[in-house]
Amino acid sequence: MTAVEQGICGPYALSVVLGKSMDEIIKDWIGGYKGYAPLNQIISMLDFYKVKYQRANGRRAKTFHELPKGIDKVIARIQWEGNWKHWTEAQKNTHYVALKKTNGTWGVYTDEYKPKGFRLEWSYYLKDGYITSYLYIL
Repeated sequence: MTAVEQGICGPYALSVVLGKSMDEIIKDWIGGYKGYAPLNQIISMLDFYKVKYQRANGRRAKTFHELPKGIDKVIARIQWEGNWKHWTEAQKNTHYVALKKTNGTWGVYTDEYKPKGFRLEWSYYLKDGYITSYLYIL
């Protein structure tokens, strides 16, 4: 199994908000992509591409919250629920989705689904998890 087959949600979210191909994201991955993407690596890639961003607390939300005016691209970090014995276990059970506004309509982009309106899918999608943080792409 290749690194890309193991876990691509972080690179996929980056590709959506940056408008780059998955091949380009993986090729540029700092230190080589190892099949997972901790938040600090996502941030390092935004820095590498010289993309301005703002971090925001997700407050363990079960739903998408209103974004600051002018924000139209976001990476949301989702923590799946579980009885993790160590923070590294919890980190391995996270997921990233890209939220992108196109023609005034928000869509949720994940590596396993085609784009769907977040209001239609969001509560089902988060039934076993919650949003821990956002990266607003400025």
